[in-house]
Amino acid sequence: MLNTAAYAGQKGINIIFPVDGISSTDPYAEQYVAWHFARQVFRPRRC
Repeated sequence: MLNTAAYAGQKGINIIFPVDGISSTDPYAEQYVAWHFARQVFRPRRC
């Protein structure tokens, strides 16, 4: 799901990503996914 949503965000598609839908046995992995989407996906691409 991470790669699919990231690709869609880079193409300009709006993404609704429920944070409570992230699951992992490692709390750091959950935190990383939330950080990744907040910082990387939603920034517009510059050509």
